[in-house]
Amino acid sequence: MQAANPPHLIFEAPESLQPIVKRLNNMGWPHYSYAMKLAGLDYPGPAILVYVVPETSQLGAQLPPWVSGFANGEASTIVLLAERVHSYPARAIEDLLVHEVAHILNHRAARGREIPRWFDEGIATIAARTWDIEDRARLLWAVGERDEFSLERVNMFFRGNAPTARRGYALSAGFVRDIIQEYGQDTPRRILALVAQDVPFPIAFRQVVSLLPHQAAEAFIDRQSVWLRWVPFVTSDFMIWIGISTLAFVAFGMHVRRLKIRRRQQAEEEDQDNLMFDYGELEQPTESEWGDSDKWRDR
Repeated sequence: MQAANPPHLIFEAPESLQPIVKRLNNMGWPHYSYAMKLAGLDYPGPAILVYVVPETSQLGAQLPPWVSGFANGEASTIVLLAERVHSYPARAIEDLLVHEVAHILNHRAARGREIPRWFDEGIATIAARTWDIEDRARLLWAVGERDEFSLERVNMFFRGNAPTARRGYALSAGFVRDIIQEYGQDTPRRILALVAQDVPFPIAFRQVVSLLPHQAAEAFIDRQSVWLRWVPFVTSDFMIWIGISTLAFVAFGMHVRRLKIRRRQQAEEEDQDNLMFDYGELEQPTESEWGDSDKWRDR
């Protein structure tokens, strides 16, 4: 799939935030290509209005401190609190913008029909960032006990505080990524296309995945069980002791190595001083001067 242009964004921001707007305006098609692919859009649609607002604004005071941005698909509008980009899932203001643009694209791909929060957030999160060890660690932390996991709970996490919201992002991104790995890169696009045809989301999901969402979620947790079984062992007292002992041994070895290097350098400097020292430059005292103790006192 190719697109002639990235989504057309119109920015509004105070003068103090214009340097940030300049950075965002320089973002090209590669930043948005994966979001377009996941949504299944060949054309990004009409312009999107992006408000970049300061922390001191009235809106900033009204929103919870962990909220750094949001999107309104109906109004094709995004709001970014640029000074709040300091926590998962956005690494930078560019990531946050792609995340919110992905929400708009998902809304357009579904033609405004309802999709679950976990699905929307999962697509937006993986569209904006590369899956890495941080995501894997957060997913293992977020899954918790197997019998506690449900997609309804994931949706509820986004209505909580900062830690629960981060847990929601980790779970939704991990689940959507797992679906893509198991059923193909075009899975989100195919589901959104069916929803756009007025097929209820659970039915659209089942037509593409051959499982209802809660059944796919159970399979997802089963696939995480291999990792989850290792977590108690890796975090056990024995493994922690092994890790500390290994670090101590490495640190001691580095200390000994630095000490040897320092002693060798000191020896080389002493040899160099001995070679360069000219004893002939010393004025040798006469025999009478050796005997005159007052002359050499306190010298």
